[in-house]
Amino acid sequence: QEEYLFAIEKSEMLGGQSIISASKNKLLLWGLSESQISELEKSKQAKITTTICSSVSGTITEIPIREGDNASEGTKIYQIADLNSLWVEAQIYSNELGLLNEDTRVEIIPDAFPEEATESTITFSNPELERGSKINLVRSEVKNPNGKFKPGMQANMILHSEDKQAIVLPVDAVIRDAKNAVVWIENKDGGFESRKVETGIENKFGIEITSGLNIGDIVVVSGTYLIN
Repeated sequence: QEEYLFAIEKSEMLGGQSIISASKNKLLLWGLSESQISELEKSKQAKITTTICSSVSGTITEIPIREGDNASEGTKIYQIADLNSLWVEAQIYSNELGLLNEDTRVEIIPDAFPEEATESTITFSNPELERGSKINLVRSEVKNPNGKFKPGMQANMILHSEDKQAIVLPVDAVIRDAKNAVVWIENKDGGFESRKVETGIENKFGIEITSGLNIGDIVVVSGTYLIN
């Protein structure tokens, strides 16, 4: 800053505008703004401390350096994230990848704000399995203009397939082991009997029954394990 003020004061002696431009360029490279340089020209007073403005706006997510630390060229001072949009990553078994491709529309339901459900599309499907698992990651993007969603929040990604007629039960109504899926139904005598069924697609709320039940069967949906 003192060099710049000196260059302005002695511009004719030192070669006119070229030396001023060179000194000003140094200040710009150090991170000062045009308005700060203009203020320096008016005040003609170099400051002991200088505010360096970030070239981007956002939320500070990390401060790896503290007051009093030495900072050399390239040292990270702050890490800033733009939270106006966020990635939502969902886990999916590799045999289910055929249900999804890029641009598939999905519904995102945040656990903390289920009323804030929003639609999105799949933007990326990881071609590699997660290490030590049978799971792939797929990614979509949601807008976050009011900053309500935070990184690390849990959410459900719902794939809405084409509508079809199906028998659907609550997940807890079906008892499964390595070989069979069983439900309990009310029989003609008012008691209960088990019935083997075959299942189809499911989510955390419901499961499709593809065979083994008929319309009109009365199925136990609460206390199933106790009866079993």
